[in-house]
Amino acid sequence: MATGPANFSAYIPAVCFEKADAPEGMRRRIGGLVSTESVDADDETLLQDGLDFEPFLEDGYFNDDHAPGTTDVLGYPEMVRRIEKGDTLPDGTVAPAKGTWAEGSLLEGYPPADKIWDLARSLAKTGGKRRIGFSIEGKVLQRAGAGGKTVAAARITDVAITRRPKNKDTSLAALAKSLRVAGEAPPPSVPDPPPNARISTLSRAQAVLWAIDNIAGITPDGAARFVDAVRAAKARQLL
Repeated sequence: MATGPANFSAYIPAVCFEKADAPEGMRRRIGGLVSTESVDADDETLLQDGLDFEPFLEDGYFNDDHAPGTTDVLGYPEMVRRIEKGDTLPDGTVAPAKGTWAEGSLLEGYPPADKIWDLARSLAKTGGKRRIGFSIEGKVLQRAGAGGKTVAAARITDVAITRRPKNKDTSLAALAKSLRVAGEAPPPSVPDPPPNARISTLSRAQAVLWAIDNIAGITPDGAARFVDAVRAAKARQLL
């Protein structure tokens, strides 16, 4: 078993959301399974319980294809959540393996991020299999198994947006409202707050996680909208 830090990356397809009714700067939502336990094109397996995403959430970014420059920043994360095999994902697909779902926002009015957004929507229009994807970056802390091909522990610092996803475990979906097609399911509705809701005492991120854990069937995106709706109602003294 090999141990010690080492740079690494792993690829998986991405998802794009458009939220026209969201505050400026939070309308270009991106998300997806940024990692799964399926074997990737490099014959590596990443154990999800060993991945530490706190550095990414605290001060990491979505960047352009692993480019290290300051101006290569495209957006920022807002949520990371573990997904089990068989779970229904926010894009309507089913998780093929245990993985990690992340969501955040692309920058608005910044040309490099604008191009990525336009590219994602254009690729979705083609209906083909070529899609942009995610690639997690960080430091491997522990390897296991034959040839050290199992990443048992790693610290995740950033997530790249790339056109060469090696992990093709999930299919990419672009859920921009302007690209909705006939028969597509509508966005999840915001549920009524339960009587014992205590989300006003939590930070927004904590409240979203509380909603996900306590409201059956709610998606991460639906949980975020639920929290915002409850807080807005409380601010107007409607609750």
